[in-house]
Formats: sequence, structure tokens, C-alpha cells
Amino acid sequence: MGSFNVGIIGCGRIGGDCGSPDEGSSRLDSHASAYRAWGHTNLVAGCDSDKNVRHRFGEKWGITRLYEDYREMLEREELGLVSVCTPAFNHDEIMTELFACKTVQGILLEKPVAPNVSTATKIIQNMQSSSAIVAVNYVRRYSSSYVEVYDMIRSGALGRIQHVCGLYTKGVVNNGSHFIDLLRFFFGEPESLQVFPSASTHSRSFGPNSGCNNGNGQDPTPNFSFTYAEGFEALGVGLDHTAFNVFDVDIIGTKGRVVFTDLGHRRLLYHREETKARHGFRQLVPEPEISATDLTKATSGAIKNLTDSIERGHAPRCTLEDGRAAMALSLELAEMFANEMWSDREMPTPETC
Repeated sequence: MGSFNVGIIGCGRIGGDCGSPDEGSSRLDSHASAYRAWGHTNLVAGCDSDKNVRHRFGEKWGITRLYEDYREMLEREELGLVSVCTPAFNHDEIMTELFACKTVQGILLEKPVAPNVSTATKIIQNMQSSSAIVAVNYVRRYSSSYVEVYDMIRSGALGRIQHVCGLYTKGVVNNGSHFIDLLRFFFGEPESLQVFPSASTHSRSFGPNSGCNNGNGQDPTPNFSFTYAEGFEALGVGLDHTAFNVFDVDIIGTKGRVVFTDLGHRRLLYHREETKARHGFRQLVPEPEISATDLTKATSGAIKNLTDSIERGHAPRCTLEDGRAAMALSLELAEMFANEMWSDREMPTPETC
């Protein structure tokens, strides 16, 4: 595998500020720290419109080639990989320039992929004229601890899935879409969706620079459910972030159970006791220890997956189409909640949203 020169567009929190387990509310590595950790990339440049952010990024990572305009960075630097860590409102114009840049082979794009589904579709259409591979950084897809559960579900190790529950805070688009993407990764597309009021009375504003648009500029935190053809329901439970942040996932099958807790940084596995001799019924038996996941290093996993995709010519684990689908579902739920549409809805079609 060759080495790639890397530039980062958007040098703030996820671009460059996070970098050790005690930095950042989610304890995730920044893109800069992930590139430094992955031995086949050479971080050479950064771009941010905020002068103070640029200087902080340069000092922290020892980068002297800093730019206010990403177009100038693309013109001056021969970059093989580029991370896009800006708010969604300008992803369209940035991605257009990246697709036109002959040296760029791979793009790691932060979610949400675009301000709305139609713009995401436009980006996907523009991608067809480029040879660059785009991976979307829904980080749980790139954590080996979550991939192991994906394999358990596919192999039948958990048996028939009976129920899934996720606890989340801080908006169905902002944070809930991570759970929605994980559901798609594990189980595919739901048949229908439903939304309910929740314990959270707070709606987060998308803000002037986010560019996300569900019609009213608000990102509520509702309860919601997805139903699947296999006969189970996945329930998302929205909680009040002013009390604390939470992101837990509980998957229950007929042969076992998996619980992700501590914002996804710890995992507990249960297996079904195969004898009924002692109690007259089977029960779930936990593994001896709660194991730490590698979620903190998942962005490094995303970079490895992207570089592997470039070398081998296959699709990344989270494609632009996946990013659009998660956004379409989360925006649909936000709109249903805003309009008090409590009845079941057929799955939205991304191309027609």
C-alpha cells in the first residue's frame, strides 16, 4: 500500500481539536489524530475560514501549510486524500471541487452529507464523473467491536432478532441519525416508521451554518420506531440532554443479547443458557466482563477502510448513498414530529424527498 498526502477542510473539533480520550464529549479521535495514527497517510495541509482555528490546528499538529480557501489548497497541494469536516451547508460546492481535482483519490466526508436529500442526490450524481471514492464517517460502521456484532447478526449467532432499542439525546438528525445508520448497517431498510412524543422537551436549532433543512429549522428528539419484514421492531428513545448525554443500543435475539453502553465505548455480550435443568427455563448469561470497544479509534478505521477501498477498488463501508439514506430517515422523522403525524408511514424514497 502506498502513502497518501492528506488535507483537512474544516479544522475545528472533529477535524483537529479532538485527539485523546479525554478531549471531546464523545471521546472520538479527530481526523488529524486518526491520519497521524494510520501509517500510510501524511497530513500536510489544513484549511479553515476561521484564522484562530487555522492557527490552533497548525500549532497542535505541526502543520505550516494552512489555507483560508480550500480551492487554493487544492491548487497548491497534491493531495491524495481529503477530509471534509465543515457544516453541511457547503458540502455541495466543496465536493464539486474535489471531484474535479485530478489528484484526489479518496474523500472522508463528515455527516450529515448535505443540507437536504435533494442536494445529497446532486452530490451523488456529480460523483459519477469522478474516480474518487467517498466514505461517510458514521463512525460505528468502522469500529471492529460493531463489525463483530454485524457478523454475529449475519451468522445467526444471536438467533432471530426479537427487539432493538436505542437511547439517544440532542436531536434525531444530529445524534439520532447515528442510531438510524447503525440500524441500516445491521438490519437493512425498515418497512415503516412511526414517531411519538418523548421525555425530551428540547428541540435543537440546526443553526445558521449547519444548512440542514427539515422545513422549520429545528431538530427535535422524539421517540420513534422502525418495523422490519422479519417481524421485529427497533425503538429509538429520545432523552433530555440537559440531564446528561447518552447513546446506548440493546439488541435482543433468541440466542443472545448485545448491549452497547457508555456512549458506545463499552459492550456487554450475553449468551443463552442451553440447559433448563436448574430452573426449568433458559436464561441469558453475561460474559464475565464488559469489554471496551475501539470506538475512540473508529475514524482511524474509516481511513483504513477508505484506503483499502482505493487500493482494491471496492465500495467503502459507508457510502454516500448510505449517508443520504440515514439523513432522509432522520429528516422524515423530524418532519413527522413537527406535524404531529403519529401514524405509521411507508419508507420514504430518498430520490423523491
